[in-house]
Amino acid sequence: MKSMISKTRKAYLLLIVMVVVTGASMVYESVVKDTIPDEEVELPDYGTEKSFPAPIQRMLDPGIAYAVFRLRIVAEEDVEEPQIAFPIPLEFENQVPLYFELRFDPEDAVKTVVTRKRDEFNWICEVTFHHLNKGDAVDVKWDGFVLMRDRDYGDILSEKIEVAASEDLPQDVMVWLESTASVQADHPEIQETAKRLRGSGNDVVRICNGIAEFLNKIEFGDPQSTDAVEALHEGGYCTSYANLGAALFRTNGIPARILAVYPTLAPVLQTHYIVQFYVSGHGWVTLSSEGVSDRPYDYVVAAVVSPEDENESFDKSFWSGRGVPWMSVPESLSGPEISGHGLIDPQWDCDHGGGPVCEFDNIDHMEEAFALTQQVWNHYLEDITTGKETPRALAAQKKAVLCTNLDEYIEVMNQAENEYTSSSIPFRGLLIVALLVALLVLAIWEHFRQKSCRP
Repeated sequence: MKSMISKTRKAYLLLIVMVVVTGASMVYESVVKDTIPDEEVELPDYGTEKSFPAPIQRMLDPGIAYAVFRLRIVAEEDVEEPQIAFPIPLEFENQVPLYFELRFDPEDAVKTVVTRKRDEFNWICEVTFHHLNKGDAVDVKWDGFVLMRDRDYGDILSEKIEVAASEDLPQDVMVWLESTASVQADHPEIQETAKRLRGSGNDVVRICNGIAEFLNKIEFGDPQSTDAVEALHEGGYCTSYANLGAALFRTNGIPARILAVYPTLAPVLQTHYIVQFYVSGHGWVTLSSEGVSDRPYDYVVAAVVSPEDENESFDKSFWSGRGVPWMSVPESLSGPEISGHGLIDPQWDCDHGGGPVCEFDNIDHMEEAFALTQQVWNHYLEDITTGKETPRALAAQKKAVLCTNLDEYIEVMNQAENEYTSSSIPFRGLLIVALLVALLVLAIWEHFRQKSCRP
């Protein structure tokens, strides 16, 4: 009997050891190991102060592009917990971010940072600072890197594609036919201009080319507002052209939306605005000064402007001008008590820049690389929205920025993907632990059952 009890105790001890060892190994994999970063990778400082205009660095082929943001927040008076918000590069059409890094100076000035999905397309960072005294300054900096692939528009330039009837448009596209506060598609002067540009034809590309030619003739100016009607009267700059272009498309029954972008050919710039219009059978097409643009790697997209943002372009913003779409640029959520000043070129108040990091010679595996980057980026977004960190994955993403060929890039991003998928206790491991615990409980129950049955 003593021998039997001794064997039973040994079995219990063995089960306990197995549970502890298995649990400890999984904790190491999911917690301890992930806090040991790989060798630190140093990236060039793409956001150093430059002069405007800077030399053009046009990205000619698919590859990796950078976008940077440098802004100084200054308290204009004593202010309790001021807040700002700004968009970050998006996974959108033919681009997907691979690495994003946000920094503050001084770091202890920041109370909270919340990164969240704002709507169907857009992601923003909301930053709350501790109390700032009048004159206090905080520098906000981010570096973003995106993988850019090509896009084939097929025969759109040679086909004759008629403007689709509204009932034939997808439901989610219809919203970009609306007339709004800054894109006044229902204004009589806009309607008259749109009708003249359309002429008697119904060909979408021909209408596009007519609008592009018309916008090229709009004079550069410094208007009181950047809305479409003001642009028609007084000229303006990129925001004006985008609002007017979108209005002319919409008036002609062609859905059009505005994108806030950071051009990859402009290392010094404020946020730039471009227009996309919808073509049945082809989807959204980007307008350039020549008409249809087939170069998606010319821009890092930061925001897709909704009609609601257009309507709020006069009411909410304290930093940007009238008619500038809401939340397409950095915004103060605390009113005029704080001000924002661009640091890339302080003279011109430039807070953004962009450019090529590398262009891949061989893009045979681009679709594989793109899908992999989407997976990694979604893991990253899940981490930052839940307050989790996976340092080894981030280190791999950072390393991928400097890859000079696509095969190397895929290998490094696979490392990041593996780190994300192994950073939490694996489901299989949970099953093993659950099974061992169940066996332990059953063994203890059986032991006491036998003991209670003993005469």
